[in-house]
Amino acid sequence: MKIFPIASSSDGNCTFIKTGSASILIDCGLSLRQLRRIIGSEQLNELDAVFITHEHSDHIKGLDTLSKKLDIPVYMNHSSYMVRAHQLSNTHPLALEAGMQIQINDLKISPFEVEHDTVNTFGFMIEEIDSINLCYLTDCGRLTEEHLDYLCESDVAMIEFNYNEEMLASFPDYDDFLKARITETHLSNSETLNAIEQLGIENFDMIIPAHLSPRTNSPKQLISEISDRFPASLGRFFIAPFGETFNIDRFRAIKYRKSDIVNVDEDINEITGYR
Repeated sequence: MKIFPIASSSDGNCTFIKTGSASILIDCGLSLRQLRRIIGSEQLNELDAVFITHEHSDHIKGLDTLSKKLDIPVYMNHSSYMVRAHQLSNTHPLALEAGMQIQINDLKISPFEVEHDTVNTFGFMIEEIDSINLCYLTDCGRLTEEHLDYLCESDVAMIEFNYNEEMLASFPDYDDFLKARITETHLSNSETLNAIEQLGIENFDMIIPAHLSPRTNSPKQLISEISDRFPASLGRFFIAPFGETFNIDRFRAIKYRKSDIVNVDEDINEITGYR
């Protein structure tokens, strides 16, 4: 499995996933022009499907143009679609509901419910036959037992680390209402790290921190917290977005050694994959 988190923030979200016989997008929060520039027209034309987590604009703003220009199946919850139907006149989505299992060549995609301030929001368990299990989970107000079960079954977790609690509390441009809304609809660094600690860091080949707020979080802040919690496992973390497609199969072969960890301040990009 190859993964390319192209964009992952409130400004736009889009992740490209490719295996030997399938390729999909999770969300389409970038323009078609941006996607063509980043992953190329050939790979766009070969897409098997697009899966939409929810209807917020940072996840769908490029979807209607993509649907108009390219004949690619779009899986999106009907109620979510109806909220944005006036913006998606060229999009005719296929049904997406929790509990479904959608088979696309060697990929099986299973949507599950996530608590967020939308009509519906989904995470995805993405399974490559006889290979990688990827749990995709962002825009999440709280982690449930179901979420923990999916994470426990995954080799790779792409999961939200939206904000640092102290940075959010002290951020002057957000009023109390917005701060409360963020804490109710997104996962903080500490919440996600607590879950990883509970499940066991050794059970994951790779963790991809996603949806970092550029205002109340930062890669450097997050890496500092990861270093405090998991000093011997920093090399398992690669912060989204990436600058290129990442081959998970090759990465799985790496043996994690404490000596592999370099100074965060010297080269945070090299450690995290952050661009």
